[in-house]
Amino acid sequence: MKGLFERFYPEHKSLAVEFANLLPVGKIGMAKLQGHFLAYRDSPESAVKHARDLINEETVQVAEMHIKDWLHRLNLLQLYKNFKKHKITRVNQLSMIDDRNLIDDYELAEGNQRHATRIWEMMTGHDEVKENFKYLSKHGLRQIAMQYLDKERDIKELVDSVPEKSLTGFHLRDLLAFKTNFATIRPKIFEMVLFNKRFDQKLYHYIS
Repeated sequence: MKGLFERFYPEHKSLAVEFANLLPVGKIGMAKLQGHFLAYRDSPESAVKHARDLINEETVQVAEMHIKDWLHRLNLLQLYKNFKKHKITRVNQLSMIDDRNLIDDYELAEGNQRHATRIWEMMTGHDEVKENFKYLSKHGLRQIAMQYLDKERDIKELVDSVPEKSLTGFHLRDLLAFKTNFATIRPKIFEMVLFNKRFDQKLYHYIS
């Protein structure tokens, strides 16, 4: 990816590493990368900014995900240390947990039954959980905001100001579930957006 970026943008080689660190190694096809670069042929900065648009549920198979990314999408990153303790680093290693009670036995959710249920339902393919696992489009942001916010101006502000694919359904639902006024929640939402941007860069650099 780095080499292809440099060929398309020979005068902006300094951005190549940043672009490569935003994407999983070996999961994006050459044709798709070339199409992306052609779409932003006049703006290498935009090619980097929109790099995550290349990622979807087809290009990054859930079973191959790093467990840290998987937990982050579930908004359960705080539990990573428990998985690491049992040497679970990839989602496909969760096959050893073939019973809901094992989540408690291994203390993966630290006794929090809500979190344990979220983990188990993601592992077993619960439809609603799989939807909330995805990064949100503008339509997805609006659909969730309408379930928690009463005022249209608050809904519109949230949808207009939060970038696409910067929060998963779980990130947004967990923040809005506090049921406080939007003015109180707003800074927490943008704090999460910023954290996610930094998290993605660090994660893929670590995996690479």
